[in-house]
Amino acid sequence: MNRFVVAGISLAGATLFDGGCAAMNSPASPAHHCQVVNPEKLPAASGGGDALCAAITKQISTTSRVAVDIKVTVQSSSMMTAAVKVGGRALPDQKFARMDRDLDAGAFNRFAEALAIQVKNAVP
Repeated sequence: MNRFVVAGISLAGATLFDGGCAAMNSPASPAHHCQVVNPEKLPAASGGGDALCAAITKQISTTSRVAVDIKVTVQSSSMMTAAVKVGGRALPDQKFARMDRDLDAGAFNRFAEALAIQVKNAVP
């Protein structure tokens, strides 16, 4: 009977260590960083800088396997630019403007989609 107890303990130990190794080898989600400069220039109805970063981070998270740093500068209530770094490499600055109205949540989503496409194309 002792032999069966020892075999059971060995099997349980092997299972625990095997699961731990698998967990350690699973890929972690990359850290994305978003910063908004001059968020006070955004219209209050847009949701502000937090809503803008949330839209960008959501889109980037679906396309990028590497860390992405984005610095959005709000130029006016209808224009913003973004400096993007993917894995430390700077991409061309992106600009977004609306000529007929102020920025809103829909504009944030379109800008975020465009940035996600740029990031996706930059990652080999």
